[in-house]
Amino acid sequence: MNMRQGEQVTAARAVIFSNGSYADLAGVARRLQDDDYLVCADGALKHLHRLGRWPHLLVGDFDSIDLDLLQAAREQGVELLTFDREKDYTDTELAWQVIKARGHRQLLVVGGWGSRLDHSLANLLLFAPFAQQGFRISFTDGTTDAYFVSDKVTLRPESNQLVSIMAFAPVARGVTAKGFHWPLTDATLSWGQGLGISNIPVATECSIEVEEGLLLVVVTPRD
Repeated sequence: MNMRQGEQVTAARAVIFSNGSYADLAGVARRLQDDDYLVCADGALKHLHRLGRWPHLLVGDFDSIDLDLLQAAREQGVELLTFDREKDYTDTELAWQVIKARGHRQLLVVGGWGSRLDHSLANLLLFAPFAQQGFRISFTDGTTDAYFVSDKVTLRPESNQLVSIMAFAPVARGVTAKGFHWPLTDATLSWGQGLGISNIPVATECSIEVEEGLLLVVVTPRD
């Protein structure tokens, strides 16, 4: 990890709640850790509130949030950062800017995809460059999990899950996947190539690594 002189880095994972799809709130709750730094992007506050939790930080222009819930957050002592509606960034991007400035290098994005294809792609593309810089970034909707991998990841998939391994750069070289029905050894994956799609785990612990480039690894239930 490269650090500038005087830069402060925190080991705590940050979690951004974005206002996208939440397939399983109970599944989201199981993925949270006690020391997570919870951040809500605008209207996503309603999802976290349904889990009986309040964020440490609430960010946005607050054009998509219930005003009573916003007032309740204030009364709970939640830190609020308010931005003008005429802004150049999405609420999720604003949340990430704050988190990154505060030294968090591990991130889980909840609800980062949904019915809006443009928002879903924007969120994935937003975080990809930082994953290449060594930030640990993953996504979930409570059912499906996705991981950016620039070096190695170890997974413990369940028997009813599939794992897809995709290049998230023009070329990913030195891709090795162990513990799967179709293992990979020093493979080269290109954008759009289907070689790593829908692999079947055959071990309780699986590993995926890449020597050059960036992977998006998606763990999802079988149809």
